[in-house]
Amino acid sequence: MTEHAKKNLQNFLLSKKLSEKKVLLGILNWGIGHASRCIPLIESLQHLGNEVIVVSSGLALSLIVGSFPKLTCVDSEEDSVRYAKSALGTSIMIGLQSPRFIRNIKKEYALVEELCRERNIDFILSDNRYGFRSSEVKSVFIGHQLNIPTPIADAVVQALNRKYLNRFDEIWVPDVEGPNSLAG
Repeated sequence: MTEHAKKNLQNFLLSKKLSEKKVLLGILNWGIGHASRCIPLIESLQHLGNEVIVVSSGLALSLIVGSFPKLTCVDSEEDSVRYAKSALGTSIMIGLQSPRFIRNIKKEYALVEELCRERNIDFILSDNRYGFRSSEVKSVFIGHQLNIPTPIADAVVQALNRKYLNRFDEIWVPDVEGPNSLAG
Protein backbone atom coordinates (compact mmCIF):
# COMPACT_ATOMS: atom_id res chain seq x y z
CA MET A 1 0.00 0.00 0.00
CA THR A 2 1.41 3.39 -0.95
CA GLU A 3 1.97 6.14 1.61
CA HIS A 4 -0.80 8.16 -0.04
CA ALA A 5 -3.21 5.21 0.30
CA LYS A 6 -2.20 4.73 3.96
CA LYS A 7 -2.89 8.39 4.64
CA ASN A 8 -6.29 8.11 2.93
CA LEU A 9 -7.11 5.06 5.05
CA GLN A 10 -6.10 6.85 8.25
CA ASN A 11 -8.17 9.91 7.30
CA PHE A 12 -11.13 7.65 6.57
CA LEU A 13 -10.79 5.98 9.99
CA LEU A 14 -10.51 9.37 11.67
CA SER A 15 -13.69 10.49 9.89
CA LYS A 16 -15.38 7.48 11.54
CA LYS A 17 -13.99 8.60 14.94
CA LEU A 18 -11.75 5.57 15.17
CA SER A 19 -8.89 6.70 17.36
CA GLU A 20 -7.92 5.66 20.87
CA LYS A 21 -10.60 2.96 21.01
CA LYS A 22 -10.62 -0.76 21.73
CA VAL A 23 -11.45 -2.35 18.36
CA LEU A 24 -12.49 -5.95 17.85
CA LEU A 25 -11.66 -7.10 14.31
CA GLY A 26 -13.08 -10.36 12.96
CA ILE A 27 -11.34 -11.71 9.87
CA LEU A 28 -12.85 -14.40 7.65
CA ASN A 29 -10.66 -17.51 7.47
CA TRP A 30 -11.41 -18.58 3.91
CA GLY A 31 -7.73 -18.46 2.92
CA ILE A 32 -5.44 -15.47 3.45
CA GLY A 33 -7.05 -12.85 1.18
CA HIS A 34 -9.13 -11.27 3.93
CA ALA A 35 -6.24 -11.33 6.39
CA SER A 36 -3.92 -9.73 3.79
CA ARG A 37 -6.45 -6.96 3.23
CA CYS A 38 -6.65 -6.36 6.98
CA ILE A 39 -2.90 -5.85 7.53
CA PRO A 40 -2.91 -2.17 6.43
CA LEU A 41 -6.17 -1.69 8.34
CA ILE A 42 -4.59 -3.02 11.55
CA GLU A 43 -1.50 -0.86 10.98
CA SER A 44 -3.67 2.24 10.48
CA LEU A 45 -5.84 1.48 13.50
CA GLN A 46 -2.73 1.08 15.66
CA HIS A 47 -1.17 4.24 14.23
CA LEU A 48 -4.27 6.12 15.41
CA GLY A 49 -3.84 4.84 18.97
CA ASN A 50 -6.42 2.06 18.86
CA GLU A 51 -5.99 -1.21 20.70
CA VAL A 52 -6.84 -3.96 18.19
CA ILE A 53 -7.99 -7.45 19.12
CA VAL A 54 -8.25 -9.88 16.19
CA VAL A 55 -10.52 -12.90 15.99
CA SER A 56 -9.93 -15.45 13.22
CA SER A 57 -8.62 -18.97 12.70
CA GLY A 58 -6.53 -21.13 10.40
CA LEU A 59 -4.19 -19.60 7.84
CA ALA A 60 -5.75 -16.16 8.24
CA LEU A 61 -4.93 -16.08 11.95
CA SER A 62 -1.44 -17.45 11.31
CA LEU A 63 -0.74 -14.63 8.85
CA ILE A 64 -1.92 -11.99 11.34
CA VAL A 65 0.06 -13.50 14.25
CA GLY A 66 3.16 -13.66 12.04
CA SER A 67 2.70 -10.04 10.97
CA PHE A 68 1.81 -8.71 14.44
CA PRO A 69 3.41 -10.95 17.09
CA LYS A 70 2.41 -8.64 19.97
CA LEU A 71 -1.22 -8.23 18.86
CA THR A 72 -3.93 -9.82 21.00
CA CYS A 73 -5.52 -12.57 18.93
CA VAL A 74 -8.36 -14.98 19.65
CA ASP A 75 -8.69 -18.26 17.75
CA SER A 76 -12.34 -18.75 16.78
CA GLU A 77 -11.50 -22.39 15.93
CA GLU A 78 -13.67 -22.58 12.82
CA ASP A 79 -13.25 -25.05 10.00
CA SER A 80 -12.08 -23.70 6.68
CA VAL A 81 -14.43 -23.66 3.72
CA ARG A 82 -14.05 -26.38 1.11
CA TYR A 83 -13.90 -25.42 -2.57
CA ALA A 84 -14.32 -27.39 -5.80
CA LYS A 85 -12.33 -27.00 -9.01
CA SER A 86 -15.14 -25.38 -11.03
CA ALA A 87 -17.33 -22.35 -10.29
CA LEU A 88 -20.50 -24.45 -10.39
CA GLY A 89 -18.88 -27.11 -8.20
CA THR A 90 -17.82 -24.46 -5.71
CA SER A 91 -21.36 -23.03 -5.63
CA ILE A 92 -22.69 -26.50 -4.86
CA MET A 93 -19.99 -27.10 -2.21
CA ILE A 94 -20.78 -23.75 -0.57
CA GLY A 95 -24.48 -24.59 -0.65
CA LEU A 96 -23.85 -27.94 1.02
CA GLN A 97 -21.81 -26.21 3.73
CA SER A 98 -24.44 -23.51 4.38
CA PRO A 99 -25.92 -25.16 7.50
CA ARG A 100 -22.45 -25.03 9.07
CA PHE A 101 -22.07 -21.37 8.01
CA ILE A 102 -25.34 -20.49 9.70
CA ARG A 103 -24.23 -22.28 12.89
CA ASN A 104 -20.94 -20.34 12.71
CA ILE A 105 -22.86 -17.05 12.44
CA LYS A 106 -24.66 -17.86 15.69
CA LYS A 107 -21.39 -18.91 17.37
CA GLU A 108 -19.67 -15.71 16.17
CA TYR A 109 -22.42 -13.57 17.61
CA ALA A 110 -22.18 -15.30 21.00
CA LEU A 111 -18.37 -15.00 20.99
CA VAL A 112 -18.51 -11.30 20.11
CA GLU A 113 -21.04 -10.55 22.85
CA GLU A 114 -18.80 -12.37 25.36
CA LEU A 115 -15.64 -10.54 24.21
CA CYS A 116 -17.44 -7.18 24.32
CA ARG A 117 -18.44 -7.78 27.94
CA GLU A 118 -15.04 -9.16 29.03
CA ARG A 119 -12.83 -6.62 27.24
CA ASN A 120 -14.95 -3.45 27.10
CA ILE A 121 -14.90 -3.24 23.29
CA ASP A 122 -15.71 0.19 21.79
CA PHE A 123 -16.02 -0.70 18.09
CA ILE A 124 -16.42 -3.85 16.00
CA LEU A 125 -15.11 -4.41 12.47
CA SER A 126 -16.20 -7.55 10.65
CA ASP A 127 -14.27 -8.52 7.54
CA ASN A 128 -16.94 -10.62 5.83
CA ARG A 129 -18.09 -12.38 9.02
CA TYR A 130 -21.87 -12.13 9.16
CA GLY A 131 -22.24 -12.95 12.85
CA PHE A 132 -19.41 -10.71 13.98
CA ARG A 133 -21.50 -7.93 15.48
CA SER A 134 -23.02 -6.81 18.75
CA SER A 135 -26.36 -5.43 19.78
CA GLU A 136 -24.56 -3.07 22.20
CA VAL A 137 -21.45 -1.93 20.28
CA LYS A 138 -21.25 -0.17 16.91
CA SER A 139 -20.62 -2.90 14.36
CA VAL A 140 -19.35 -2.42 10.82
CA PHE A 141 -19.28 -5.02 8.05
CA ILE A 142 -16.40 -4.76 5.57
CA GLY A 143 -17.04 -6.55 2.29
CA HIS A 144 -17.00 -6.23 -1.45
CA GLN A 145 -19.81 -8.63 -2.32
CA LEU A 146 -23.02 -6.84 -1.48
CA ASN A 147 -24.68 -9.15 -4.00
CA ILE A 148 -23.25 -12.66 -3.96
CA PRO A 149 -22.98 -14.12 -7.46
CA THR A 150 -24.50 -17.58 -7.56
CA PRO A 151 -25.72 -19.76 -10.43
CA ILE A 152 -28.38 -21.45 -8.27
CA ALA A 153 -30.88 -20.31 -5.62
CA ASP A 154 -30.03 -16.67 -6.34
CA ALA A 155 -33.13 -15.13 -4.74
CA VAL A 156 -32.66 -17.12 -1.53
CA VAL A 157 -28.94 -16.28 -1.30
CA GLN A 158 -29.55 -12.56 -1.90
CA ALA A 159 -32.36 -12.46 0.69
CA LEU A 160 -30.17 -14.14 3.32
CA ASN A 161 -27.27 -11.83 2.46
CA ARG A 162 -29.47 -8.73 2.93
CA LYS A 163 -30.93 -10.15 6.16
CA TYR A 164 -27.48 -10.54 7.71
CA LEU A 165 -26.03 -7.29 6.31
CA ASN A 166 -28.97 -5.28 7.66
CA ARG A 167 -27.98 -6.27 11.20
CA PHE A 168 -24.85 -4.12 11.00
CA ASP A 169 -24.73 -0.39 11.75
CA GLU A 170 -22.65 0.35 8.65
CA ILE A 171 -21.20 -1.43 5.62
CA TRP A 172 -17.82 -0.40 4.25
CA VAL A 173 -16.85 -1.43 0.73
CA PRO A 174 -13.04 -1.41 0.61
CA ASP A 175 -12.42 -1.35 -3.11
CA VAL A 176 -14.21 1.81 -4.21
CA GLU A 177 -12.25 4.50 -6.00
CA GLY A 178 -11.51 7.82 -4.36
CA PRO A 179 -10.45 9.16 -0.98
CA ASN A 180 -12.73 6.83 1.01
CA SER A 181 -11.07 3.67 -0.32
CA LEU A 182 -10.00 1.20 2.34
CA ALA A 183 -8.00 -0.80 -0.18
CA GLY A 184 -5.77 1.94 -1.52
